[in-house]
Amino acid sequence: MKTYPLNRQRGSLPLVMILILALSIAMMGVTSYVNTAAKIVTQAEAKIKASHAAEAALEKSMADLNAHALSIRPGTPDLAGVTGVCNLSTVPTTLFPSSQGYTFTRNIAVPIENGIPITTFTNASDATKTYHYVSEASVTYAPPGGGPTATVTMQRAFTHQVIPLFQYAIFFGGSATTTVTPVPGNGDLEINPGQNFTVGGRVHSNNNVYYGSNATLTFQGVVTSAMATPIYGRSPRDPRTGYYGNDATFNNGTPPISPYKVDFIAFPL
Repeated sequence: MKTYPLNRQRGSLPLVMILILALSIAMMGVTSYVNTAAKIVTQAEAKIKASHAAEAALEKSMADLNAHALSIRPGTPDLAGVTGVCNLSTVPTTLFPSSQGYTFTRNIAVPIENGIPITTFTNASDATKTYHYVSEASVTYAPPGGGPTATVTMQRAFTHQVIPLFQYAIFFGGSATTTVTPVPGNGDLEINPGQNFTVGGRVHSNNNVYYGSNATLTFQGVVTSAMATPIYGRSPRDPRTGYYGNDATFNNGTPPISPYKVDFIAFPL
């Protein structure tokens, strides 16, 4: 029987083809991974940009609502006023323009009391105005050159407080005489708030107390005077004349005359 040598080239070709196929599959896997990773990164960037725009809208709404509340004092914000300063026309399009891929689809704010949406605030304190709001903004970002888009909706609950500059009023009295006839003196104390006002603590004058208000004035603590019963009206040294529109409310009864003279009294407002 005649024999022939083995053809080694015929056996190596399938092996080369298998290696090429394996490398092709590996390259396809790497390419797919790179494309997927790039898509995830682009999607994340779009979401971050949309989040920044939504957060900026909420920040602007908060600033606009605070400015609105201060501008209408002593009035109280209502739903119509809140809607007027927080809507799609007030979003920060200067910083996040549509030409750069930003689209604001929602920008609202609602007054809240006791967790319930209301049309106007009703239980605001006379001394400290406290306003609660819930705002919401929704933004879609689409890259101008194409790519994954992202839509972000954010909500924020915040409180705006209008607190008087001076939390305590300190009265340093003048001299009291033996007569109870009202006599203008250095120790006179005049309280004339321009809006609803509540005095939470003790009030005393070493001379006379003059009081009144064009809104409401409430004394929660005891009010005394060393000279005479506190007088509803303006001090004789007040350049303005006439009486106030409304009398005050004394929660501790009619203010009495006090025989005591003190150096000073501090009372919380």
